[in-house]
Amino acid sequence: MPGKLSEEVLNELNLYEDEYPQWILRMREMGPFEGYPPGYLKRFKPSEKRLSFYCDDQNLTNEVVKAEIKLDADKIVYYIGFILIDRHSEAERRCNMNVGSDEQWKKWNKVSYANEFERFLKESIKKDKFNESRKRQHPSDNQAQYSSKKEIRKEAKKEKRAAEKKAEKERKQWITYEQEEAKQKLMKN
Repeated sequence: MPGKLSEEVLNELNLYEDEYPQWILRMREMGPFEGYPPGYLKRFKPSEKRLSFYCDDQNLTNEVVKAEIKLDADKIVYYIGFILIDRHSEAERRCNMNVGSDEQWKKWNKVSYANEFERFLKESIKKDKFNESRKRQHPSDNQAQYSSKKEIRKEAKKEKRAAEKKAEKERKQWITYEQEEAKQKLMKN
């Protein structure tokens, strides 16, 4: 069962049997749905890969059929300490030691989590589609948001070079100013 650590793994991680690993705590910090591992989350999102056919017959169309998103609750990985909570466990007691009752992690059952997860997933897919359509429609808007890492690094280097040139120019102006001041002092003497 994913999320259940063997004794060997607990020993290697230097954890007690009744202690949650750090990744579970980080997942909890991010939230019950946002903290769900991205690799597993991708399995629930529909693939955007499409295969298009072109032909001379005008009766045939390149019709796109949208599938209804239906979550298969059996594919959800219920991590112990993240979704599956035992309020009486020592690990949970340690997690909630310094927090108020309103800040304690919500205890989910499998049905309620699956329903909320499906709602989150649909919203997440809508956001992804909106961002993707905005990227195609408005390539000049907020270009940095859609740039590749390479382009961002290139732009940062360009800005750094411009800042260095500006600083060098100001330094030369300052030196020239100091030299002029020194000349004026010598002429007065």
